Amino acid sequence: MTAKRFFYADPGLAENLGHHANNCRFIAGEARKRGFNVQVLSFADIAPGLKAELGAIPFFRALTAWSNDGDPVCGWLNAFHIVAEITREDLSRISDIGPDDIMYFSSALPPQLMALAQWMGGLPRDKLPLVVVEFGIDPGVDVQRGPNGLSYVIRDPRVDARATLFRSAAARIAGPVAPWLQMITFDEDSSTAYRAVLGKPVGVLPTPRVATAPRRNRNGKRPVTVAALGHQRPEKGYQFMPEVARQLLEARDDIRILCHNGDPGGMEPTQQALRMLAATDPRLVLDERLADGAVWQQLLDASDLIVLPYASARFAISYSAVAVEAVANAIPLVVPAGTSMARLVQEFGGAGTMFDRPEPCSIVDATQRALQRFDQLATMAYSGSELWGQMHGPHNVLDAILALAPRKAVETFGIAVAAA
Repeated sequence: MTAKRFFYADPGLAENLGHHANNCRFIAGEARKRGFNVQVLSFADIAPGLKAELGAIPFFRALTAWSNDGDPVCGWLNAFHIVAEITREDLSRISDIGPDDIMYFSSALPPQLMALAQWMGGLPRDKLPLVVVEFGIDPGVDVQRGPNGLSYVIRDPRVDARATLFRSAAARIAGPVAPWLQMITFDEDSSTAYRAVLGKPVGVLPTPRVATAPRRNRNGKRPVTVAALGHQRPEKGYQFMPEVARQLLEARDDIRILCHNGDPGGMEPTQQALRMLAATDPRLVLDERLADGAVWQQLLDASDLIVLPYASARFAISYSAVAVEAVANAIPLVVPAGTSMARLVQEFGGAGTMFDRPEPCSIVDATQRALQRFDQLATMAYSGSELWGQMHGPHNVLDAILALAPRKAVETFGIAVAAA
């Protein structure tokens, strides 16, 4: 039997910065285990080492994150149309596409959704593949909580045009295409927001992240390593870390602090402040490496308590890859209240504390409370990670993707689903 094709498509897959490479490792790797003919379609200028590791095909000419052509009045709109058309042209180069093929399109923004709608709308109905398009961040709305529940406020497109453009792109999803173009996120509240913005069904998939090393209970670990990890940006509150680190180091002698930033030049003043503090206290360790799979595992192994000092309200309806990695790897968390990370902590054993305000004193207080209960939280995190492994991870993700497919796309694999 010839293996059916599984396209892992991601125009943002260019280097090891951020979540793109890890998600590909998990999902494409699982598809290969199942016997699919996997084709990883990446950004055209992907880093050579990552290209070789993933077996990626340099394919998409427009990077996902490109969102403005520089015009001061309508640059956001120009870029939307340019990127959508380039991406549609690129998708049209896939030969012999058909109903037995599956495409997982990672981390799409409005131009990519528009490109998919236009490309699929131009295919004969009997040539439509299953396309599962995932939205990795919020849809560009502000959340308001009132007596009748949540409501969503569309932002001024001159500031953030995503909601406006997502709505426009979704309107182009033609009737025959709809069963074959499945839209999803990894978080129920995020999907709820997308449903409101798009006016279309948006499902929820299990999260692909899973522990890639033996889980361990950090109960009794001393000194405790408090860590901030990832691609640091202002919306993630990294600007608070110099003061947070200073206060924690002054208050306690039973901790170390690890600050990892895969893009140190992106927040140079903050990084320099941390370097100065590290020069005076060896308990603060800075790691400025771009983390491939091996380095990322080293960072997780070195972390005992992960702090997410996130400052943006968007995380109320947007998941955090670092948070799910922490849960999967049995690492307690310090997270902002009222966010997807807080719900994650509650759902998987309660192994964390929360801060109410995005400011150093509040973050330090929550971290201190976590350190005071560290052994208890570590045991809770270990139990929560076992539950995580049962519900999430690449095996569960691929099962869920296949269950979305109309019959022709999966009948070869013996998976019973209702015909579209």
